[in-house]
This record gives sequence, structure tokens and C-alpha cells, in this order.
Amino acid sequence: MEGYIKVKAKTKETGTMISRARPRNIVVDFMFLTKENVDEVIKWCGGWKAGLIGIEFYSQLHDSYDKAFYGNYVIKESDNPRHFREYSPIEFEKHFEVIDNAST
Repeated sequence: MEGYIKVKAKTKETGTMISRARPRNIVVDFMFLTKENVDEVIKWCGGWKAGLIGIEFYSQLHDSYDKAFYGNYVIKESDNPRHFREYSPIEFEKHFEVIDNAST
């Protein structure tokens, strides 16, 4: 069954139980960070340049500051305007499927 994760849980009452769960479906907005679009990404997420490596921004989700390097994705949960997070290309492809690719 695609999209399901098997989870084994042991309880006093029933012994070992096997349950199913699926990843929470959320829609995110994202931008791929490059040296060419760094100013646009900074304006979008409220960040600032972090030397020659990329940008830093405040993540309300973690109540901390996060860095995104050139070649990484910056994502924002569509229903919360201050939940920004950074993903490497490998992690982004593992967790997300592009449903609407903005034209540039």
C-alpha cells in the first residue's frame, strides 16, 4: 500500500498492535535559492544575506534562525506565513511533489 507506514505499538491491554499512518499532507510554497534570485528569496522570507554561502532567516516553526545555502529550497507552509524552513534538493524531492511550478 503506497503512502502508508506500518507502525508497531505495544500496549498492556492488547499486546502488539499493527497500525497504519500516512504522512500528513500539507501544501507548501517554495523557492529554489540561487545567487541570481537571492534578493527575491530574501524579500519573500524576510531573510538576509549570510556572507557568500546563502541566506539566513527566522523560522517561527522552530523559534530560531535557519540558513539556506545556494542550491537549497526555502519552503513556507501555505497556511502559515511565518513557517519557513530549508531543504536540500535530496530532502525536498523525498518529501514533496511539485503540484504547481511557477513560471519565471
